[in-house]
Amino acid sequence: MFNRRLPLPDAASGLGGNPAVMLAALRSSGNGMTMVQVRTLLTLATDGPQTLSSVAEHLHLHESTIDATLCELVARGFVVQIPTASGAGVSIVALSIGGRRRVDDAIRRHPRPPAPRQASTLQGVPPE
Repeated sequence: MFNRRLPLPDAASGLGGNPAVMLAALRSSGNGMTMVQVRTLLTLATDGPQTLSSVAEHLHLHESTIDATLCELVARGFVVQIPTASGAGVSIVALSIGGRRRVDDAIRRHPRPPAPRQASTLQGVPPE
């Protein structure tokens, strides 16, 4: 069973949809994930289920790299692979419930950066 494209939690809107900040949030959540694994999870979280070649194209990586990455993410329970009706070895990859939870938790734990206006207002104010 896979999740269709779901909106990211409210915390993600606080990140301004900034992929670099969202990548940092996922990367800092531990478990020894590689950057390619983190970027793959983020791609599936934001763009929804897609084919392996679609993920590879989106990330500008070779399909063999994404294939190995997806195998690892499937083994870890973060991604599911669903065969298509056309057969021919084509399948759709999507976040599993555990993968969605992983992305959501990482985003919730990551501190929300201040808005530009708040940042300029807070300049010179000593931290508590």
